[in-house]
Amino acid sequence: MLSGLSFQFGTAPLAPLFFGSQSQFNVQIPWELTGETQTTVSVSQNGQPSAIETVPLAVYAPGIFVVNAQTNQGAVLDASYNLVGPANPAITGAVVQIYCTGLGPVTNQPITGAPALANPLSWTTVTPTVTIGGAPASVLFSGLVPGEVGLYQVNAQLPAASEKDDVSLTISVGGVPSNTVFLATR
Repeated sequence: MLSGLSFQFGTAPLAPLFFGSQSQFNVQIPWELTGETQTTVSVSQNGQPSAIETVPLAVYAPGIFVVNAQTNQGAVLDASYNLVGPANPAITGAVVQIYCTGLGPVTNQPITGAPALANPLSWTTVTPTVTIGGAPASVLFSGLVPGEVGLYQVNAQLPAASEKDDVSLTISVGGVPSNTVFLATR
């Protein structure tokens, strides 16, 4: 519960809330719903429940986080954990860390609301495809970020790309494509 607000998905435990404002709430869909194609959701504010709505569920719904909505810059870090952008472009051949959501089931699945462990890591059961600048990138890791809840990380090696501030980046898993973001390369 956060500020008297709670989310209930089907018969799963109450969904963990991580952020709330007047226009946005960040909630984790409970792992217990894995494999379901739909569920119901009810929101309660100070004990007053909303109408129950039926919502679809999907195994895969990849989405790359964006750090600058004006330039559609992706949440991508270099090997030194610095944000990749025009002031710090990624170098062709280097490994980048892409932060995203919706990559599906993982090994060593944490309990709902708990952070992922560092040992053993929680790897995705299906390796996503990463495309950078229209070329396939080698995926070295795909799984949950240790110490975080429901946050995925994909480590990929940049293929040969031209030097520019807006190289396209997409992830696809289970045949479902993500949004397209941009990163700077050199």
